[in-house]
Amino acid sequence: ADERDEFFERSGRSILDVLVDFPSARGTLGEMVHLIPRLRPRPYSIASSPLAHGQEVHLCVGLASHTPSTGRGRRTGVCSSFVASLSSDAELSSLSSSDDPPRYMPMSLAGGSMRFDMRRPAIVVGPGTGIAPFRSFLWERDAEIRRRAAGGGGVRSEAGDQDPFAPLPKAMAFFGFRHREGDLLYGKELEALVDAPGSNLDLDLAFSRDGPDKVYVQDKIREAADAVWELLRDGAVVYVAGAAGSMPDSVKAAVMAVATSHADASRDGAPWVVHGKVVEAEELARVLEASGRYRSECW
Repeated sequence: ADERDEFFERSGRSILDVLVDFPSARGTLGEMVHLIPRLRPRPYSIASSPLAHGQEVHLCVGLASHTPSTGRGRRTGVCSSFVASLSSDAELSSLSSSDDPPRYMPMSLAGGSMRFDMRRPAIVVGPGTGIAPFRSFLWERDAEIRRRAAGGGGVRSEAGDQDPFAPLPKAMAFFGFRHREGDLLYGKELEALVDAPGSNLDLDLAFSRDGPDKVYVQDKIREAADAVWELLRDGAVVYVAGAAGSMPDSVKAAVMAVATSHADASRDGAPWVVHGKVVEAEELARVLEASGRYRSECW
């Protein structure tokens, strides 16, 4: 089983690679079609806001590309490379042109697993394309701030409405990329959102390959420990999105380290209470998740 896993899974071999490695393995076209699995849908987080972008739906798609250990060429993602090939709106809107066959991408919308509560402070953490749902949140938040400033009232929170015209609470955003040049997503937009009147938004960017040491979002969380603790103490919800692997656990460990160290230093031996319950440091992560204050959507 280990040799099989090494040959197929860890090496990244495709069906074509197997046919090359074993020339005697041949079948009819019908048999091959039966063996090849159906192409699965690719889920992407929506990166746009209904309040800010109306009927538009924006996606943040990273081009999947790697060289397998077999060394046989460069592999690209089926869906992401197709999206990258759609170089202009004209290609998507040429459905009536007989000279240029239409190119379109079938899409369907489904409810996501992450719910935002703008009436609570927010700490959002999204390395790479994990920024997508938070671009949606930050634009929605910006539109809500503008609406309140114009006297239009606000939205209801999950815990019930309070003052619909009150300023929104503070938010902190931690985003990470390999390099500032070439990898930073929505850089000018993020600056504009931070500088917008009444934004009450702090932005911290991590670039893991721009310096002698690798710096990730979890490192930025630890560097901003005092500010992170202040929001947690004020009831902030932590939202995490991005690729699965070591990142989710590393981010959670950083947040919990900040919370437990500051709580221990500030409570003077008194028990730490979350939503009316006494919580020990080692139980903090579980309690915050159970109370809806630590939410993640990783893939």
